[in-house]
Amino acid sequence: MSGNFFQGSIPSSFGNLKSLEILDLSRNNLSGIIPYELRNLSRLKSLNLSFNHLHGEVPTGGVFSNITALSLQGNEDFCGGIPQLKMPACPILHLKKHKKPLQLKVILIIVVTGVLLCTMASVIILYMMKKPKRLSSGTSNLEDRLLIVSYGELYEATNGFSSTNLIGTGGFGSVYKGTLRCFKKPVAVKVLNLQTRGASKSFVVECG
Repeated sequence: MSGNFFQGSIPSSFGNLKSLEILDLSRNNLSGIIPYELRNLSRLKSLNLSFNHLHGEVPTGGVFSNITALSLQGNEDFCGGIPQLKMPACPILHLKKHKKPLQLKVILIIVVTGVLLCTMASVIILYMMKKPKRLSSGTSNLEDRLLIVSYGELYEATNGFSSTNLIGTGGFGSVYKGTLRCFKKPVAVKVLNLQTRGASKSFVVECG
């Protein structure tokens, strides 16, 4: 295939030609880098890539380890390869090869950290918004808040659900008046008789 007008890069699929012994692509207009797959051709005894427009790092291993089987003259900027080729090292190429993955790792870490921080902040905000406020001395505007009161506080407020605090009775239970600590207005406490049919439904309706 030498002495033609082939253009473009050398196909990496040449590395699948396991029985290939001689590959002559000299005196064409090929460009790009030498495919690393060519070093896997164990039967390749001669590789002629001279007088093209190839550049970049020369692979090592396989046919590239035999200086007498390799012809690379007449190309542009080659580097690397085995020491016998006496080509310059490729520090810039190696830096570029590792720089991009490093940048991707840094960006990925930043993104993941940002997502985790936003998630944690959202959870904390939702928790603080939904956290019920208990009754405490020194809290203002208690009448405008949804209070959580313990059974002991209700028991004390109604004087032990005394009959003297009984306001009235109904089909589902009894209502007692009472006075909670640190609360300016009296309250009504309804005690449901859960053994009465429909009492649970009544509780759900009144809570709504």
